[in-house]
Amino acid sequence: RGEDAFTAADSLCRLQRLQATCGALRESEGVDALLFIGGIDGRDNLGSVRCLNFLLGGVGGVELLEREQCVGKWGEDVVLLVRSDGCEIHVGHAHYEALRPFIAAWGNVEVHTLPPRHIPNEDDGAPKRPDREDEARDDDEASSDESLGGRGDGSDDSEEEEEEEDVLQDFKLTALVSMLTGVTTVGVACTPNGPGEMETERWPLLQAYGIEGVGRSGFFTMSTNVIDTWDVIHRACFTQLDGAQLRRELARSAPPFRQHWEASLA
Repeated sequence: RGEDAFTAADSLCRLQRLQATCGALRESEGVDALLFIGGIDGRDNLGSVRCLNFLLGGVGGVELLEREQCVGKWGEDVVLLVRSDGCEIHVGHAHYEALRPFIAAWGNVEVHTLPPRHIPNEDDGAPKRPDREDEARDDDEASSDESLGGRGDGSDDSEEEEEEEDVLQDFKLTALVSMLTGVTTVGVACTPNGPGEMETERWPLLQAYGIEGVGRSGFFTMSTNVIDTWDVIHRACFTQLDGAQLRRELARSAPPFRQHWEASLA
């Protein structure tokens, strides 16, 4: 978009601001990390939406405070854990290449993502679904259909898509378990005028995390100390003027200002 384009350096600057905020919260309230979950897995939590737009979408100022959805579909699959000295992020495989330039600039970041259409073998350690069909049999049936010249009814494709979605969701949950290992106190930007920290109990991904044998069993707020960081993050990060937002404001204001200036001197 020209001179006002959001860059990887801008994303790094904003991440460092979040990390500094996390460091301050660690000193004051013992917060180990800040957690943001995008999309339906976080019930479209407004704090997470704003953080992802701020950090990866290049949104700032009034637009950041007005938007209630992520600026891109990539937000549906992002899970972000920010520590004072690093971060971890889960990214959907379909959007990894679009976000990679920003994430690559962060440094000390662990990325969780699967290659496109990765379906684990029986020997893999990834979770298995009880209704998986034998892949060899599927290949034989597909070959038979092709030899008959038939195009099929699309059921095989549908089953494959469902299976892939299951794998992606299992991997996302595994990534969250890895992220929260060793974290006892987490900061969450809870939606104002809501139930506070209890909001996290409604998030599907954290509900799955609490299933026995997955993460820490039971309710998330009972196994992890949750601190509402909405006010702190907005005050320290989202409402601050930075280089990216300054360039954008200048790009918007300079042309009409120049026009009026030139008109007044004509």
